[in-house]
Amino acid sequence: MIAEPRYKLLTTQYYKVLGGLFLGLLVLFLGSLVLHSVKLSVSLFCVLVAYMALVSIHLLTFTNIKRFGVKKAVLLFRIKNRLEIQLLDARIFVERRIFSNEDVRFVKVPRITIYMNDDFNSGYIEIENTIKFNTKIVELDVSASLFNFVSEEQVFEKDMNALRIRISNSTFDRSLKFRSINEFIDFWRKSENHRYRLFIDKELTLKRSSMLVVGRSGSGKSYFLYSLILEAIMSAGTKNLWLLDPKNSSIAQIGKHFNSERYAGNNEEILVKLEEIYNLTMNRKEEIEPLMKRGLDKDYSSFGLAPITVVFDEFASFRSWLSTQPKEKQNLALKTINTIILEGRQIGIHLVMALQKSDAQILPTHTRENFLFSVVLGSSGEQTYVTTFGQEIASSIPKRDITTGTGWYTTDSSSVAKIMSAPILDFDIFEGFEKLVNIIKAQKKGL
Repeated sequence: MIAEPRYKLLTTQYYKVLGGLFLGLLVLFLGSLVLHSVKLSVSLFCVLVAYMALVSIHLLTFTNIKRFGVKKAVLLFRIKNRLEIQLLDARIFVERRIFSNEDVRFVKVPRITIYMNDDFNSGYIEIENTIKFNTKIVELDVSASLFNFVSEEQVFEKDMNALRIRISNSTFDRSLKFRSINEFIDFWRKSENHRYRLFIDKELTLKRSSMLVVGRSGSGKSYFLYSLILEAIMSAGTKNLWLLDPKNSSIAQIGKHFNSERYAGNNEEILVKLEEIYNLTMNRKEEIEPLMKRGLDKDYSSFGLAPITVVFDEFASFRSWLSTQPKEKQNLALKTINTIILEGRQIGIHLVMALQKSDAQILPTHTRENFLFSVVLGSSGEQTYVTTFGQEIASSIPKRDITTGTGWYTTDSSSVAKIMSAPILDFDIFEGFEKLVNIIKAQKKGL
């Protein structure tokens, strides 16, 4: 039986050569000290220091040292070296004849380049693509090689010359924390184009659109909805906000106290409000149609129209009740929901639908696929990911510990799910809404 040769990285041999030169210079320097040759000792010491500096700059790269300092530059070098070893173990390499023999084969792994953002909390890795390993490298989960970083997304570049892996610091707290409603208001006012965008966390802002929010009890779903409602009020006041909650829970209570004309706390009331919302949708379509002559690619924000937000909590409960009602009622409700999801982005009416779990019977696939933003908050089962994101995206979600308020999300342009964190509202929610509504009223009165 012929023994398999041992494979070693060609770069390892290169490092050994550099190390050998360093040891040679060190021996000469120590020898000069023994010989008490001051001139020679000083000269060799200077050469030794210069050599170490040049090697450090070469291996760690001058750009990384300048941008992040030596410590972080060393970490990037270690990540790259560790990745090379992992690629070797995964048998992703090309053999090279140089230095090789029957027992030891030196190999070259695909070229690896690491780019980090200035905050050093996120960045991406590029791994050279080849015909030989095209299908193999895309299946890699490199997180185990990244120390405190994790892989969040990996896609081939447009020219297919490299696999780009988006990475983030697993210890980085991306959530936005607000200790008072005033902090929330100040942050919103400083946000770019705040009326037509939503801030989610430190890394994620979105253009307003219909959203699917899925999360079990204790997942942080309610507080995420609170933050979206606060942003909706800041953007367009309570007159452009509708709150539907068939279980008459916290969302309905907010509506009852602060937006009584546009809330519903039971199924029959929701049907009535959905009819009003449908009429509102048709009126908005008529309003925006002549404006579209200025540009077919424009939307409501181009014409300064206010965004209208419909928050529908516990939709599964309503859907279950609706299935027992006459077809006429079912058609009216589903027609309104589908119209908003399909046409809302252009006309500026956005549905935020919240569920404890996504189910094909509750939410048909064609409806789910038209949400431009979907998120599953907290830990959840594989089937929920499948019914929320689809099989292909769900299969790529790694099994990780997901905390309250954190979740996986996709947008209309996503090919994989990414991590987000809902804002942390560390203040009395009811008092916060009360203060915000009073501020809005005072502004209208010109106080």
